[in-house]
Amino acid sequence: MRLILVTQGTLGDHLPMIGLAQQLMQSGFEVLLACNHAMHRLVQSAGVQPLSFGIPLSEIEASHKALCWDHWKTPPLSQIWSEDIEERLTSNVASLIEQLTAGDILIGAKNIYFLSLVAQVSNCQLIEIGLNAGSMIDFSRLAVAKDSKHSWATGLKRLELRLRRRWLQSSDSSFDLVPLLRLHAIPDFLAPRHYPLLDAIRTGFWCYQHPQWNDWKPADSLLLALKGRHSPLGLVFSSQPLDQPVQVLAKHLDVAQRLGRRLAVVKGWAFGEESQLLTSDLVVMLKHPDLIVVDPLPLNWLFQRLDAVFIHGGMGTLARALQARCRTVIEPYGNDQFLNARLAIEHDLALAVHPYRFDSVEVADALRFQLARTQYDLHHDVFEGLPRAVSLITELLL
Repeated sequence: MRLILVTQGTLGDHLPMIGLAQQLMQSGFEVLLACNHAMHRLVQSAGVQPLSFGIPLSEIEASHKALCWDHWKTPPLSQIWSEDIEERLTSNVASLIEQLTAGDILIGAKNIYFLSLVAQVSNCQLIEIGLNAGSMIDFSRLAVAKDSKHSWATGLKRLELRLRRRWLQSSDSSFDLVPLLRLHAIPDFLAPRHYPLLDAIRTGFWCYQHPQWNDWKPADSLLLALKGRHSPLGLVFSSQPLDQPVQVLAKHLDVAQRLGRRLAVVKGWAFGEESQLLTSDLVVMLKHPDLIVVDPLPLNWLFQRLDAVFIHGGMGTLARALQARCRTVIEPYGNDQFLNARLAIEHDLALAVHPYRFDSVEVADALRFQLARTQYDLHHDVFEGLPRAVSLITELLL
């Protein structure tokens, strides 16, 4: 029995699935992970065999189209269905079907289109994985989504009919494959219950640390930089590209200085050397004496040494901040980040700020109040989602 995992998107979509693949292999399964070619080296470094799926997406591709990740400036509703999109999705479906054989188990992230169709055509069983708070919303029961006339809604419906006729010789969806299992990689209390939800087991956060960090030790210079009368603030945007990184960095540095602290900035898709947005202005800004600029590192180690951290709101980074009991400010730019921020606010787990209404004085005042409060403490079980997911899959298949 082979397990074929499939995902797409940024690092936050890949790291949990790499962790799942690795732990399933340790349980004795043959596992492969289908993902875009730019992520293959990351997958291989964890000892997992990759399969090619989807268009390449790395820091370089993302930085060229940073506004696509900024839904304040480029709302999803402004994105129009096109022949290129239809051809790409058709190619993705064909690619998966070609790489599956009868009897395989397809374990797919919920943001992959037409998973049920692919499994049905390939005579495989299906397990669905939701990686963020919104991924298990049942959009078929949302009138605003079901009855949408947007070009993407109509385009997807039309394409699904076409794919069904091509591979199943039928346009009838009433015999859709029911997943063996649906797993939701969040704790129960973060389920967005104000929406209709699919029936899924919520396992808790999938806090996976890549093997590259197993032997990591901080440099003495980093330890010295993080010491002081007050712990620094942090800015960690991971794989969120930015259209104006210099301005974003300057605003956060201003907040840190108002609170008498330095700002630790982790290089990522907004501030890394590979970014096409690494302009001379940004190079100069990153040399500011009140900035501590660090290469990617184990976030749980860093968050334990910060007084507070600014993040974009991806579920993986949020989970790490909560696990480290680090005060958190979410600045959502797009996709699931908005819902994650809303749920974190509802449960008093984080502050949130609009990236384009960011007033340094107001943010500093809010953080000053937050720093004086007793910190929350979540039970450790909510961070054990990955081993729980592996146990559920193993019990089902063995």
